[in-house]
Amino acid sequence: MAACFDIARIKGLCRDAEATAVKNQLGSVFRQLVALRHSWEKLEIQEEESGYEVTYVFNHERLEVYQLSLQVNEKLVVMHILERLPRGDFRRLDEPAASLLLNIAEGNGRFAHYDHSRFLEIANQATTRLAARLDVCALRDKIEKEAADGVVGLLVSIDRMTAKLAEVWREKKCSEVF
Repeated sequence: MAACFDIARIKGLCRDAEATAVKNQLGSVFRQLVALRHSWEKLEIQEEESGYEVTYVFNHERLEVYQLSLQVNEKLVVMHILERLPRGDFRRLDEPAASLLLNIAEGNGRFAHYDHSRFLEIANQATTRLAARLDVCALRDKIEKEAADGVVGLLVSIDRMTAKLAEVWREKKCSEVF
């Protein structure tokens, strides 16, 4: 859900301050849920103290691959790539761009190795889908080739990162991820 607010902020659907406030509230609830989950293992209930300021509210926001995915979504908006396209083409680019960001966030919020890997694989597929669709739009002169290449350059890095992270999680080598 926090990643949805990142997308809404990028698209100008909410102000930065609003997105930050909601994400801080979500982060507080998330930390309490994690503390509750850990307390079940200890058979006692505890709440994690809040009241301190953090730069990142959620763990996925610290990931370089998530930050690169944010940049992809920002470039699509800032470079006016999406707004110049007809509705069908807009959706064909907007959906994998959002899927990329949301699946990285969702996967990082999972505790099971299989779930984590599965969401990263979906993000990886979205990366490939978005790159191919940008190439098609550029070939059909619906967007500038330079604009498409700028986004595809980021997608190449994201593709490598999501593929490697998915592989690591599949092998259950969690210590290598962090």
